[in-house]
Parts: sequence; C-alpha cells; structure tokens
Amino acid sequence: MTSISSGTRLLAAATGVTGYDVDETLQNLLVNAGAVVGLTLLYLNDKRSRDLDLERIARSGQLAKLQLRLFSESGKEVLFRLSALRKTRRLAVVVGGQEAVAQAREMATQGQEALNQVGAIVVPVEWKELRDDTSVPSPYSSGQGWLLPCLAAPVRESEWTEWLQVEVDQAIQQGLDLTKGVTIYVERSGYIKKRAAGVPSWQSFAADTEARNRPYGMPELGVDY
Repeated sequence: MTSISSGTRLLAAATGVTGYDVDETLQNLLVNAGAVVGLTLLYLNDKRSRDLDLERIARSGQLAKLQLRLFSESGKEVLFRLSALRKTRRLAVVVGGQEAVAQAREMATQGQEALNQVGAIVVPVEWKELRDDTSVPSPYSSGQGWLLPCLAAPVRESEWTEWLQVEVDQAIQQGLDLTKGVTIYVERSGYIKKRAAGVPSWQSFAADTEARNRPYGMPELGVDY
C-alpha cells in the first residue's frame, strides 16, 4: 500500500501536481521496493531450505529400508535393515570400480579390530556401469565369505543402485572419479554427512568415527545372533 502511495505521488509530481516532496517520495519508493525484494528473497530461501530438508528426510527414510548382510560379533551371518543400525553404527559406502571395491574390502579387513571397536561398517558397492566379467561375485550369491562385522554386502542391489544413483550423479557433478571410488559417509542419525574421493584408510575412518561417537556413546547391537 505504501509503495502504491509513493508511486502515485511520483506520478502526480511528474504531471505537475504540487504539494509533494519528490526526493522524499522517491526515497520512500526505493525503500519500499527494497523491502519487497528482501522479503521475497527471504521467502524463497526459506522455501528452498524447507524443500532440501524434506528431500533429506525422504532419502533418509529410503536408506533406512535398505538391507545389509554381515557377520555379527558372534561370527554368524546376519541380515539387517539399516534402520536397525541407527545410533549404533556409522557406514562408509564405497562406490566405484572393481579396484576400488577390492581396496575397500582390504581396508576393512586390515582394520577390522579398530573398526569393530568404534562401530564402523564398510559397504563396498561395485557400480553397475563399471562392472565387468572379472568382477568378484557378491558373497550372498556365490558363497564366498569375505563378510565381517565391519564389512557388509548390500542386499537387493537394484534397490541400493536406485538409492545410490542420486549420490553418484552428485559425485560426478563434483568432479569425483568414480573409477577410483567415492566414499559416502552415513552418520548414525541416518543422514549423509559427506562424499569424498577414493577409499579412506581404516585409521582415519576409525578415528573419525570414534570422534563422532561421543554424543551418543557406543551401544552394542543388543542381540546375540
């Protein structure tokens, strides 16, 4: 209303009507226009933030439904939904070619004692577009047992691939080389913390996980399988 009034006064002054301070009216008009622009930008930014939060919550819910196969501390092969690991385990999902997947398995095997202690799990996923005939089959399809309490295999890979597609697309947009591996860190809250190039060392993964454990402590799985 004030902007309209200021505009009307300027129009009146321009047509020769006296009694209005043109400079003051113009200043008021600019101030009001700036306020409208500022409020519009604030609204759009708030809406964008809400949309991102909703998308994040939706992807976290989808991730919670995915399943992993691994060995429990008692040495038995078990199957878990990720929702069951919330607040107890932190994941490093390593997506890439055969070499990156092999490196991720080797990393988890070498550091299994430290990774088990802090509740960290490595999930190697060979990306569909980088797979070839020499790829090592998944243990749940061939019986080859490289699973550990800290080294898991995705169950129903098509569901994992569908969820990972967004992460892979974003990693490529960031200029990360998928053939060398991209690590996606899933916090115990169920949210994605970050994407990083390559495969982390077990020392850095264990130390970082231990540091992030402090707000929650480190409960065990709670069930002896």
